[in-house]
Amino acid sequence: MKKTLLSLALVGLFSASANASQVYLDVGADFGGNSNTAAGDNTTGWIDEIQFQYVSNSVIVDEDGSFDAIDPTTFISAGDTITTTGGFIDGDLSSVASNGITSFIPDSVFGGPSDNGLGTKAWGLTFQLNNLIGSFVDEDTIAYNSGSIDVYYWESTMTATTDFIEVLTLDVIGGGQDLTGSLVNTRVSSFGTDQINGVDAGDVFNTEFGSFEDYINSGLDIAIYGILDFNGSNAEFGGLGLKGGKTTIEASADHDGSLEFSVPEPTSMAILGLGLLGLAGAARRKNA
Repeated sequence: MKKTLLSLALVGLFSASANASQVYLDVGADFGGNSNTAAGDNTTGWIDEIQFQYVSNSVIVDEDGSFDAIDPTTFISAGDTITTTGGFIDGDLSSVASNGITSFIPDSVFGGPSDNGLGTKAWGLTFQLNNLIGSFVDEDTIAYNSGSIDVYYWESTMTATTDFIEVLTLDVIGGGQDLTGSLVNTRVSSFGTDQINGVDAGDVFNTEFGSFEDYINSGLDIAIYGILDFNGSNAEFGGLGLKGGKTTIEASADHDGSLEFSVPEPTSMAILGLGLLGLAGAARRKNA
């Protein structure tokens, strides 16, 4: 594991400070097309944003009793609650085709960074959504507040989903409405214990200051913000039921979205910490 983060004495005080940051992925192997990498042929280039797609399965509860049982698309109203699962299906290798990372921004096709074989589907990242629970802000926007997302690495040579390697887990900590869709806020909570082509799972995602695992081991939070298209496409409704005397309906759809990363900058935080220590010293001298 890389040890490039500065040692921070005031880590707890500044753990909430965060700025948007570029990242790169180190997958431990050169899959080709690497003309513009971040840290060698085994890495991607510097990434501003990650785009993804997935298939969801949800149970929606009609909290206000507004459903008229005629048109299921009119079921949803503000305040209705939802529990969502989704992502690749255990045992179904083909399900990664519609559940996972699709591209990076900037796009390597138009002069952006290398994707180190992601575009040729030599490898990829897929995920599973585990009981994301939230409520509708309006009929198109969901505010999830709990649940988790497990992220896995796969290669085209793998023959079963059991071969996938866990990279990290994201805990959902909140969400709401964004200009382009539903905002989901997550926090990195743990890493896989295996290696990916000789790279520790916690060292796959990196900023200029160190790997995500370096951050976590230093007591810093890594926030990952996702914009999700909850309108989706190919939406299907069915499976009416009851829960606590309220009508429920099952729903599934295809979705897409994007992820941005917000991580603390250790150098800025250390400088700020020294400044605060100086202010504290000045205050003590003044009061003496």
